[in-house]
Amino acid sequence: MLDGFLAELEVDSNLFGREGLRKRIDALDRLDFFLGSAGPRSGVGVRRAVAMRARLDAANAAVYDAVRDEIRQGSVADVWQWLRSQRETELPRPGLSYDSLDEIVSGLLRLHVPEMELPELAEEMVLYQPTPARHILNLIEQLGLQETDRLIDFGAGMGHVSLLASMLSGCQSVGVEVQAAYVAAARRCAADLGLERARFVAQDVRDADLGWGTIFYLYTPFRGSMLAEVLRRLEEESRRRPMRIASLGPCTSEIAAQRWVRSVSALEEGRVSLFEAR
Repeated sequence: MLDGFLAELEVDSNLFGREGLRKRIDALDRLDFFLGSAGPRSGVGVRRAVAMRARLDAANAAVYDAVRDEIRQGSVADVWQWLRSQRETELPRPGLSYDSLDEIVSGLLRLHVPEMELPELAEEMVLYQPTPARHILNLIEQLGLQETDRLIDFGAGMGHVSLLASMLSGCQSVGVEVQAAYVAAARRCAADLGLERARFVAQDVRDADLGWGTIFYLYTPFRGSMLAEVLRRLEEESRRRPMRIASLGPCTSEIAAQRWVRSVSALEEGRVSLFEAR
């Protein structure tokens, strides 16, 4: 079975170019399964598999390096088109699972999880999980983000939303994240890619300056009284200027229940929902 699969890869003339990225990711998953499963750890087949995995990894790295250079050069339209072409479907699948696009974004951003014990979160804060990449692209498209927009991402983690939003639309963004190690990782990525309009602050969102933002994003980063407090502060801000809110996950129903907002998209926990202040 492994020998046949390797033979297919070795004769595939389209495997190692830029257009073969998705196919290589799928192949790497299968190779990892073969190499990680029980069985002989040596032999010609295993050596061929290890060599093929190294070739596939090198080809992917070359694509990511090329796209990162395009980002630094400000080739927004080209990068946008490329990322769209990597989506598994035109419309984002519902649900909060990850897919190959997340692996592509990971290779592109090269964010590194800090190898350290992070401080314990407050009781109502939710453990960090990045927004699935397909939902981030959908968020940018639904909002029609422009350079004049100012996006605040609550519980930003390592900054996937802010980084991609500023990269692909040119908007200003601020990721508010309580874990300083995550903020440091996001700042390193932004600096490396030249994304000067994406900023990150290590701060409890309850202390954040909300007066700057025009769009606010929540991937259910907290719940209970903490969520209620943040929504109360957003309501106060909405009396001063127009604003939009985007949400994903369980917090969507709580935002929808607020009398001071109205929904401007379908309400579904498994997809991004948009709201406007009344």
